[in-house]
Amino acid sequence: MLAGKLWLYITARTCLRKGKSKDRHRKREWCAMNNANDRSADEKALHDLFQKVQNGWNQGDGQAFAASFTEDADYIDVKGTYLKGRQAIAAAHQQLFETRFQGSRLEGFVKNIRFLSDDVALVHLHGRPQIPGQAVPAPERFSIQTLIGTRQDDGWRFTAFQNTLIQQERSS
Repeated sequence: MLAGKLWLYITARTCLRKGKSKDRHRKREWCAMNNANDRSADEKALHDLFQKVQNGWNQGDGQAFAASFTEDADYIDVKGTYLKGRQAIAAAHQQLFETRFQGSRLEGFVKNIRFLSDDVALVHLHGRPQIPGQAVPAPERFSIQTLIGTRQDDGWRFTAFQNTLIQQERSS
């Protein structure tokens, strides 16, 4: 595989220098093959970003929870409450951590990631809060989150978040 990539790279560079536009597709092919490798690093960064969100929740720290969001992030919670900006997200979650979700833990995982461009990713999570004293989170607490991640100068951040309870299928 490496030899193939090297051949495509050398061929593409040589042809482009000589002005052979018919071989530009080889450069595109080489770039596409290398972008697959770059995606794995980006996917890991997005997984790590969710882990930071989860850690912030589990520490009961609104600032740590919101640190993974952009300054101007749009955030819609499971009840439809809209929050604008990292500070609003931090303040609302700190209030939750001091009341209703005090001592709770966030369980969840990344369901899938789809890159919309090199710097924008659509991320779906499944998650649920583990409430103290509740042995197993109630099924109605399972939700799916849709996030938009954007590459910033200092790494990936979430710029949009939508949380929706997962509806159980109804039998006809």
